[in-house]
Amino acid sequence: MLPPNTWAVHGPPGTGKTTQVAKLAREAAERHGAGRVLVASLTRGAAREVLERGLAVPARQVGTLHAFACRALGLGEGQVAEVEHSPFRRRHLLEQLACLRGALVPRERWPEDVRELADGWERWKRRRGLLDFEDLLERAAEETAAAPGAPAVLILDEAQDCSALELRLAARWGRRAERLVLVGDPDQAIYGFRGADGSWLREVPANRRTLLARSFRLPRAVHRYATAWIAQVPGREPVGFLPRDAEGAVRRLEPGGARLKGLLPSVRRDLARGRSVMVLAACGYLVEGVARRLCRERRGWRASLRRLLRCIGWGCAAAPCDGPPWVTVGTIHSAKGAEADVVYVLPDLSPAQWRRWVVGERDELLRLFYVALTRAREEVVLVGAAGRRCISWPCRAT
Repeated sequence: MLPPNTWAVHGPPGTGKTTQVAKLAREAAERHGAGRVLVASLTRGAAREVLERGLAVPARQVGTLHAFACRALGLGEGQVAEVEHSPFRRRHLLEQLACLRGALVPRERWPEDVRELADGWERWKRRRGLLDFEDLLERAAEETAAAPGAPAVLILDEAQDCSALELRLAARWGRRAERLVLVGDPDQAIYGFRGADGSWLREVPANRRTLLARSFRLPRAVHRYATAWIAQVPGREPVGFLPRDAEGAVRRLEPGGARLKGLLPSVRRDLARGRSVMVLAACGYLVEGVARRLCRERRGWRASLRRLLRCIGWGCAAAPCDGPPWVTVGTIHSAKGAEADVVYVLPDLSPAQWRRWVVGERDELLRLFYVALTRAREEVVLVGAAGRRCISWPCRAT
């Protein structure tokens, strides 16, 4: 339950959300003092991006919720458990454990193998006097009344991707502040597995919501297509934001046979025209072939083949040595906050994603591909599927 002093900034794709966060922080600093404003982001990278916008608050007042929880509890970084340094090899179960705790799922509803691993994980942490990230959030929500420094204004960026546990802590700290500001876009909530769904926006009264109403990224054709795509989510509230003043394009690419034979020549043509390119898929392994071929063809690029493939699950970029990144290959999750002139979207799904799609559990996948579509400044290319496990492109492309 959000406190009554909560305000919301709804920032659709490309509407300048990070710039708005910086503006809110400056205004709050002018009113309350720079030391009484706290800006929390989901990741360190997002926090750095906010800092680069020239905030009028000290750098130590910008960070992740986990870092602020650590500070509020008086703990040091050396007291945080690192999975990589533990003897536990079943990392997928540790990830599942973190997601279940983040989603506030009661322990009795955890799978048996997760409960067994959790017992061992907790013993290992206890013997070493360590806490994991979920421990930090849980303890901070129970043992601290306010955020570090008792800020008058607490701004939470990318709120649609915060877990239920993270929102619980933000709400607790927000009650002691004059204002809690949640910034995000429910249509881009793609971390449902960790309890994030963007439903918090509905809790905020309309007179305390601000909509950033114009995209500086999306041209008209991309905006139309993406809007029609996300409208498939049942019960979604329509969002009336406008595109930038350019037509743009959405086109299909049906390569036929071996997909790389159709995809790579199109990418080459875009690069020859000086356009930046993204190739995005729902899972990293689905774009490995693209990454291999691009690195093989483009000698002298900063990203080596080995590094490119090692980073594929999180996103990676390749570029001429004397210029900015021109090609980004990776997962849709890795592309959050990024953009390119041309975005190629692969429709293929992992087996697990396909099972959810087939049984009608499509909301988060629809949002995931909406994020992909809305990375484009000029053109979206809807690539044909490599197999039968894929989403369909039901809307008409221009």
